[in-house]
Amino acid sequence: MNKILIVLGVGLIAGAVSYVIWEQMQKEKQATQDSIHNNENTDTTPENIVITDISDAEADASATRNSVASEINDRHNEAAQIMKDAVDIICKRSEISEDETKELEQISDQLDNLLEDE
Repeated sequence: MNKILIVLGVGLIAGAVSYVIWEQMQKEKQATQDSIHNNENTDTTPENIVITDISDAEADASATRNSVASEINDRHNEAAQIMKDAVDIICKRSEISEDETKELEQISDQLDNLLEDE
């Protein structure tokens, strides 16, 4: 019986504390709403403020999206130019000129002469 009374007492106290806190929150919420209504201009309504905020957010997002896309495009163009330059250098190095061919033939002939001497 004592346990039941203790549980009921604790429940009653918890309920009373919860009710007091809930009432304070409702009063604060009402005071905030009243101050918003008192500070409103006749030209602006909450609906207009929300729409303006959303359109500003969309404009900011669009501007950010465009700047990021521009930066990515610039980076890709730079990378493409670097790759093109690297490919050009590789192609130039792989070309064999006639002078190099003559030099290689001379070296080959000299090596053949050395091998014949032994």
